[in-house]
Amino acid sequence: MVRRLLITTAIISPLAIIPTMSLAQDINIGVEWQAQKYVTENNHHYTEAAFIITNKGKLPINTNDWKLCFSSIIGAKTLANSDIIIEPVAGPLYCARFVNSSMQIPVGASQTMRFEHTETVTKIEKAPVAPYIVFDNAPNNGIKIHDYKTAPIVRTKQIEGAAIGTSTIFTPQDIYIKNQNIIDIPKSELPAIFPSPKESETYDGELRLNGAPTIIASPKLKTEAAFASKILKSSFNKDEKTQFIKLEIAKLANQNSPDAYELDIDPKSGIKIIGNSPSGVYYGLQSLRQLLPNSQTAQYTLPALKIIDAPDFEYRGLLVDVARNFQPKEQILRTIDIMARLKLNKLHLHLVDDEGWRLEIKQIPELTQIGAKRGEGLWYKNLPSAYGSGPDINDPHGSGFYTQKDFIEILQYGAKNHVEIIPEIEMPGHSRAAVKSMEARAFLLKQKKSKDASKFLLSDPDDKSQYHTAQNYTDDVMNPGLDSTYVFIDTVISEIAGLYKKAGVKQNILHIGADELAGGAWEKSPIAINKMKELKLNSTNELWDYFYDKVTKSLIKNGFKIGAWEELGVKRENTYPINPKFLERKPTLYVWNNLEGSEDLAYRLANAGYKIVLGPVSNFYFDMAYNEDVLEPGHNWGGYIDLEKAYAFNPYALQGTDKENKVKLNDNAKANIVGIEAMMFSETMRDPARIDYMMAPRIFALSQNAWARHDNSDAKKWSVFANQLGKNILPQIDAQLPDFYYRIAPPGLMAENNIVSVNYQLPGFELRYTTDGTEPTINSQIVKGPITDRAIINVCAFNKIGRKSRTSTIDNR
Repeated sequence: MVRRLLITTAIISPLAIIPTMSLAQDINIGVEWQAQKYVTENNHHYTEAAFIITNKGKLPINTNDWKLCFSSIIGAKTLANSDIIIEPVAGPLYCARFVNSSMQIPVGASQTMRFEHTETVTKIEKAPVAPYIVFDNAPNNGIKIHDYKTAPIVRTKQIEGAAIGTSTIFTPQDIYIKNQNIIDIPKSELPAIFPSPKESETYDGELRLNGAPTIIASPKLKTEAAFASKILKSSFNKDEKTQFIKLEIAKLANQNSPDAYELDIDPKSGIKIIGNSPSGVYYGLQSLRQLLPNSQTAQYTLPALKIIDAPDFEYRGLLVDVARNFQPKEQILRTIDIMARLKLNKLHLHLVDDEGWRLEIKQIPELTQIGAKRGEGLWYKNLPSAYGSGPDINDPHGSGFYTQKDFIEILQYGAKNHVEIIPEIEMPGHSRAAVKSMEARAFLLKQKKSKDASKFLLSDPDDKSQYHTAQNYTDDVMNPGLDSTYVFIDTVISEIAGLYKKAGVKQNILHIGADELAGGAWEKSPIAINKMKELKLNSTNELWDYFYDKVTKSLIKNGFKIGAWEELGVKRENTYPINPKFLERKPTLYVWNNLEGSEDLAYRLANAGYKIVLGPVSNFYFDMAYNEDVLEPGHNWGGYIDLEKAYAFNPYALQGTDKENKVKLNDNAKANIVGIEAMMFSETMRDPARIDYMMAPRIFALSQNAWARHDNSDAKKWSVFANQLGKNILPQIDAQLPDFYYRIAPPGLMAENNIVSVNYQLPGFELRYTTDGTEPTINSQIVKGPITDRAIINVCAFNKIGRKSRTSTIDNR
């Protein structure tokens, strides 16, 4: 695409050979990224990549006065003997610049920028995104490259030059083998309710509803009665005043959870839901919703049954990262709706990270005036581009925040749907948005000679510490030696507490980070060193304890319970020995790390007495790809997580690669495992459709695990789960939430003796095929058994509203 740039300069324009004082020059270049070679040297695996720069304009292009900037989640570095250099900027942002100042790119010609990615690129997700040009004579303006594409990565079982076993394809045959253990179960034999209820009993007879029954409920259940009215009106096109649904709060026998309920459908007396609390009544209504018609009707018949149900875990959560890529309030409200359907009750909002601060704090407006904006510009006006946001500060995912009014609405909507909002304010690491916003604040106020310029400063200007985070930052850590750091933290926490009060919503957990502080931080900060001397501390590890001693006190003072990542409960040493210092403050620790060497970390913490929420990367990081196929989006640093792997999670059995010689969970510590949470970090998730795809159907496995633990060694239960999704749950989702773009898996295919067998992960989906080389459509032939056509067979799965999977292909000629 052509973009016009007004250049006012007395030197030669970088994209023209004609010197001019004021020239509106057409910029028309195309950029293609290619993975050109995979290399393994001394057990180091990397990718030689290139940008192919093509001059599509009318004049030759000089290469001496501009750079190409881009975001890369796996990093980039200068390649030996290359004609370019790579300049790291911050985190995932890099710039590439030609070193031969006399080189030109003629009209219609191309020039190659060769460089290195520091790992084997097996996913298109790992290709650079959002490239843009910055001119040396306009260093704070970026011009987006619209004509950008990524060359396909070869799909193969073994990438030449990469480590043994590095695959970029998951074939239809692989899928077929994976699906072979799934049994097709008649719908009549499936459980009526999802997740699996504790007790379910059916009776003779049925209840014929002649319209939406009249709701009888106490004033204490006003919100739940309104919800009942909503779901009944979506199922019936008229009211029925002689039939009733009764909602009550009463203590259920042998059920202690506030979320416990009893649902009774009686042919004579109608529908009755009893809950231990309003949340129990609400979950009873969600179960009833599954039995009702998917669209409005005049009459409907329900089976006579009685269900007694309660969750196994009090905490059933989902983390949504809005810091890396922002999502508007409406997307969060939609997520709450989806969670509530599945009886999930904790929305962990990752509001703050290196790449963005997303909540308005009125006493510190710079947090959102600066820290909620990303793009190319002056350092004291916005943060740099990251994760696809490009140069434009108006990019809706790079920039954005929740006003206090927005956040109050989110809190209230969550409370109405029994989903607690848990805000997370990352600290002391992962805090670049806050650190840089406060440096900018100090800089700007000093220009005005304000005495308050350093009031909220988070960094030591004389800090010479050298560290490098996992996300490629070198300047993202709050300094615990500064008194202003604690003024900042206390101001933020107290203002958030005030939002709960304004919303009329009970405070519970506020998550305070405590994750991935890079080694080397604080070690050469004069202010931190002086604080250590003052407190007689022997190491920066002890300074960490001092920092969190003050932060946790601030939480308690402001009425919050403590939530943090697992590192709050361990000493900052390689083997992660338990740190009992914070036990008496009763924090809830969120444990994601079960990577090699840390498989038993959650259990060691639980055995020591800490309350634990399990969110293992091996099973519940929903930003991981479903499998190794290059076409599947997502990360793979933590492995691959398909639906079955998420379902198969056992909270009381070690997960991960090494299960030998590890600490087991003590029987008396099982009560310290208070819940399960899935994580959706958003480096590769910008648009809502991608979020849906990565979330679901894996979120249904989360729901099943968090509400009703199961014996995952029972293969029949996996089949029951798959059939429930394919025949009951997803058809209702299709009807009621047609814009929920969950992943529809491709079918499995296997050819033997010129006969193609077809299977599918979720029985109930319609499979259609073609034999003429075209893509299957909703009008193509239905798969009714083995396919005998001697042709190239293309097969897709279709949901109830005609949305289809990726195509599976097999050659049966």
